[in-house]
Amino acid sequence: MLAIKAMVDLIVGEGFLIISLQLVGLIFGNIVVILLEGLLVFLNALRLHFYEFFFKFFQGSGTEFIPFHLNSEYSIINFKMDIERDVITVDIEREIETKKTLEKINKAKKYISKKYL
Repeated sequence: MLAIKAMVDLIVGEGFLIISLQLVGLIFGNIVVILLEGLLVFLNALRLHFYEFFFKFFQGSGTEFIPFHLNSEYSIINFKMDIERDVITVDIEREIETKKTLEKINKAKKYISKKYL
């Protein structure tokens, strides 16, 4: 707050405008200082919870988390283009009406079938 007071004291002059400007500067500076102190308290509480509190009571006696991933060196993906048609794909095909969209889909099917089949 001393730094805020020093910055407000840089505004020199006389009159109602200068005094009101200094008062607004002090109020705004005080709000900034309160917010910064609240941030410091919040971060310290997080540190206490995560670093000190959890290790006293946490027991790692469960199954280890191993995220799922496909190894691309040994994985082979086969795309089957002619599958039985279900209700959802029939409805989707009804919604596609423009020739450009159908042409793009057919080009993609040809590209995928050439590449992966």
